[in-house]
Amino acid sequence: MECPWWYLLAPGGCGKTTLATKLCQDAEVKDKFKSNVFFVTVSKKPNLYLIVQELYNRTASLEDRSSHIPEDLPRKIVELTRKDNRDGDGYYKQKYQFIEARLLSIFTDGEFSSEWHNLQLPKLEHRPRFGNGSIHISEAFPNLVEMNIDYCNDLVELPAQLCDLIQLKKLSVTNSHKLSALPEEIGNLFNLELLRLRSCTNLSELPASIRNLKKVNFLDISDCFSIKELPEDIGEMCSLERLNMRQCSRLNELPSSVVDLEQLKEVTCDEETEILWEPFLPSLKNMHIKVVKEDINLNWLHKLHC
Repeated sequence: MECPWWYLLAPGGCGKTTLATKLCQDAEVKDKFKSNVFFVTVSKKPNLYLIVQELYNRTASLEDRSSHIPEDLPRKIVELTRKDNRDGDGYYKQKYQFIEARLLSIFTDGEFSSEWHNLQLPKLEHRPRFGNGSIHISEAFPNLVEMNIDYCNDLVELPAQLCDLIQLKKLSVTNSHKLSALPEEIGNLFNLELLRLRSCTNLSELPASIRNLKKVNFLDISDCFSIKELPEDIGEMCSLERLNMRQCSRLNELPSSVVDLEQLKEVTCDEETEILWEPFLPSLKNMHIKVVKEDINLNWLHKLHC
């Protein structure tokens, strides 16, 4: 399958540049693209004019090394992708096309901006404005079916507009230790099949609207040790088959509605929370409780202070 773009994402220091360099030097790549392999280093604040000039130098005729670069060429190319608006409300001049992405992964490291959730996307032509002119995420990613958010140390509350991604089937928010609440609108994700909230250590409760997630078959709240209770109507999650509640140490009781989880096949927990399920075992005959031994992992602690 032809793919016009490939993106390599990883935290700083993982070797992205080294891998990309090796790819450009690969024998098969060189054989395929001949002399048309260009490796351009882009800084945090790239100068688009210099990048265009460098690429033009490299794509100029190999026979004519003295090919002259028109002075206005960089400006024209830049203007094709960006409009310089004096009032600061810049946007892409070319016609906006929906992003066909089906998977979106977000993670932060020590240098990542704390304003990631205010990410500005191009304004749509002939469409209503949203907020300060940025496009609504559900319009930018209309086909998104999976979203992974990991180690977002600045994330305190999940943006409510994420709950408009109605095609979403998998939502994973992990190791975001400052996350304290989920939006009530999460119940709008009626196509969701997996909800993973592992190691969100400051998350104290799940919204009541979670009962509307009728297609969720796997719920993971492991290592969410601030959760004290489950939603009263969690039993309405009629497709739930697997529940991971390991290390939910502050959970003292289960709502009576868990008896309605007829599809529940496996519960992963520790010895303390296993006791909470005993009164419901006669009704949940197909359910298996998987007790895991305590495995204290403190590797995430330093992330809280990064």
